[in-house]
Amino acid sequence: APVHYDWSFASTPKDSKNHKLTDRSATQAVFTPDDMGTYAIKLTGHDCCHTHDATVKVAYGCFALPTANAGTTPIGGLAPFMIQHTR
Repeated sequence: APVHYDWSFASTPKDSKNHKLTDRSATQAVFTPDDMGTYAIKLTGHDCCHTHDATVKVAYGCFALPTANAGTTPIGGLAPFMIQHTR
């Protein structure tokens, strides 16, 4: 049976207002952080019989190294992140 994905933010920095995920139902989702801090991104995967959740935290700041694959083109001084589920 095919696996269905749903990406969402579990939490974002207090002053983050313009964060959004693209490709929320794909095996990978992309987001651009709009404020420094920690973003918690939740993945829910389900097939015909089972549902599983996982959460990844991405810390973004002046001195924080990204804990996800960073994009190569900065947008407004902040680089997009790609979060990918692998089986």
